[in-house]
Amino acid sequence: MPVGKIGQLFGDLYCAQLSSAINEGTILNSTERAYRRLDQSEQAIRTALQASPLMHVDESGLHYAGRLDWPHGASNHALTYYFVYAKRGCDALKSLASLLPAYQGHLVHDCLPGYFSFTTG
Repeated sequence: MPVGKIGQLFGDLYCAQLSSAINEGTILNSTERAYRRLDQSEQAIRTALQASPLMHVDESGLHYAGRLDWPHGASNHALTYYFVYAKRGCDALKSLASLLPAYQGHLVHDCLPGYFSFTTG
């Protein structure tokens, strides 16, 4: 979400004066603090999904800053994990951000050929 829209959102939700009171630096600093604090949560989600007996995976194109990136999602009945990668295929699926290299359960996917390179042990 663009920084200006975040300020506008706070103004819409709380009071009109707040949208102009929240400056870009405050929003960026808050975002950075939240990102750092969520690291343990992200690791717990990754661990739980990798232990899940069934996981759904999918990817979708997203145009951002004049380029096409690929958000890759992995989920089960309770959790969802996303990472963004510049490519859609095997490079992304085997990257460090992906859950698939260590996953041993059953995958539900859209038959992207790269998914077939993963087998359970």
